[in-house]
Amino acid sequence: MLRLNQEWINPQTAAPKIVKEALLNAYYKHQTCYMLFDDESNLTIEDLHHIYGSITHWAKRHGMNVTLVVETGFLYRLFQTFDESVLSFLEVTKLKKVWTLTEEDLIEINRQSPSSLTPLLLNKRKILSISIQIISIVLIGTGLIIATLNYLERLAHEELVQKLQTLHLEATQPDLIETPQQDSLSLFQSMKSLNRDYIGWIRIGSSEMSFPMVKGKDNQFYLNMGFDLRPSSYGNIFMDYRNVDLNEPHIIIYGHSVKHTAMFGKLIKYEDKNFLNQNQLITIADENFEYTYKVFSFQRIDANKTRLSLPLSSNSLESVMEGYASKSVHQPTQFEVTQLLTLVSCEYSYDNGRVFVHAYLVSKEQITN
Repeated sequence: MLRLNQEWINPQTAAPKIVKEALLNAYYKHQTCYMLFDDESNLTIEDLHHIYGSITHWAKRHGMNVTLVVETGFLYRLFQTFDESVLSFLEVTKLKKVWTLTEEDLIEINRQSPSSLTPLLLNKRKILSISIQIISIVLIGTGLIIATLNYLERLAHEELVQKLQTLHLEATQPDLIETPQQDSLSLFQSMKSLNRDYIGWIRIGSSEMSFPMVKGKDNQFYLNMGFDLRPSSYGNIFMDYRNVDLNEPHIIIYGHSVKHTAMFGKLIKYEDKNFLNQNQLITIADENFEYTYKVFSFQRIDANKTRLSLPLSSNSLESVMEGYASKSVHQPTQFEVTQLLTLVSCEYSYDNGRVFVHAYLVSKEQITN
């Protein structure tokens, strides 16, 4: 809920103009905006993430701060949906102040509530009806808010990736699944039904980088949109919109690097020769074919000075490949190139850095009749 003229408004149902007015009103009066989430709103974790993300995105563009206030019953209900325990959640978010509720605590919480807010009313009867102790948390400070929301987002992202990877294993490695449900063709159709922009599955080396791949109408949409079409800072693995299909001379695929672990985060490991030797092959499977590529080049670049250009004609492949090889931290052996693949991710030693991993096509096999 947002505070406006002594009233709480619901960002889910209020008109955008009213929400913005509440944000501006809070900012000019108090230099911050308080958002109260209580158990009356019946919000889910996804709702919390979506509402908070949308509002803070708009607020940050205007140099505003947003503070989150969580009511006890609401937070407890969210905890019940987690696989992890409450204490595990608290450890991850590194909260500095946690207390169990007593009558004195309730009085103290309300006494310390900012004068600009209606006191945070906690339903004691509801609390006493719960058979276990409820932990009450008031998250004040942008750092703690971000840590909490990042944790919730990570849980949602990992759950989605696990679900999609299980579908992929059922189709491609049925011996590993007790009850396989589909083959490669039905896998493609299943993925397409979940996201019409799905174009294939990419697996990089023997690492955990195994993801569905999409292509949008531009190179911006999937930077902050998950495969399930929910806003996500993890984004999705996507092919350059200028590529028509996987048969072009130069294919470019993008993915975020999230703390060097999620999505394309492990591409940075290709800088190590041993990792390269153990993870040289990349496979991409679409509806009809499986394409296999071999990595030959790794680069860290400044995106302000280096650009990838498309389309690339077949006649220029050799010279482009030689240019990539000459700038690589590794010295590849000579090979014949008929198609290039470039994987792109973030790199943090530059202000606008990128990691380029280049590979060449070694085989194309039909997987459906």
